[in-house]
Amino acid sequence: MYSQTKNIQILSSVFYIILLPIFFISINVILITNSDWLYSYGWNRNQIENSTGLSIEQLNNGSDQIKSYFNNDEEYLNLIIVEDGIKYSLYNEKEVIHMKDVKHLMKLTQSTVIFSGLIILAHYLLTIFTAKSLRKSSKLILKSSKISAYSTIIFLTIFGITASINFTWLFRQFHFISFSNDLWQLNPNTDYLIAMFPQRFFLETTIFIGLFTVFEFIIYLIVLKKI
Repeated sequence: MYSQTKNIQILSSVFYIILLPIFFISINVILITNSDWLYSYGWNRNQIENSTGLSIEQLNNGSDQIKSYFNNDEEYLNLIIVEDGIKYSLYNEKEVIHMKDVKHLMKLTQSTVIFSGLIILAHYLLTIFTAKSLRKSSKLILKSSKISAYSTIIFLTIFGITASINFTWLFRQFHFISFSNDLWQLNPNTDYLIAMFPQRFFLETTIFIGLFTVFEFIIYLIVLKKI
């Protein structure tokens, strides 16, 4: 009986170590994607107003429509831009279909937060139940959390070095893995989607997600130590 309980604890700890960074990263993807500051930063940083001919007001309105689309039940995004009182759809068919794929990825990320969160909660309860002491269980959780944090930092360091050397390769590999078609291969001269969100936008978004994840791990470990 003791051996069986021990094996369950080990298995639970392994899942916890793996899923904790996935939980943090997934939350950060959702929070950052739905933020206003990221888009405002991207417009200014990449001079999107000049490259697209769209005003900051039009760009902000477009990002608001995108954020709303990620959180509603609409199948396709019809991004409307108003120019001199005339409304028109900004994205072409290829871009609209690609955004449908992106939305599916965002929904998957939201599901990942729920799934990983439930597994983490189950690990808390199992650890508390088997340790029979809040202080002892917090020490066990802290130990597993440190392993998870150090592993994540090593991964992010390797990822960061690779990104600094060749982010284009990482960017392409991500899209090959995430999408079953080539609709993501857009032309910045003809497609507004890639013109609004150039590769550097995604590079810096990835950096923000990584920094937020490290910061959250630090806060998380500090809180566990206080318990």
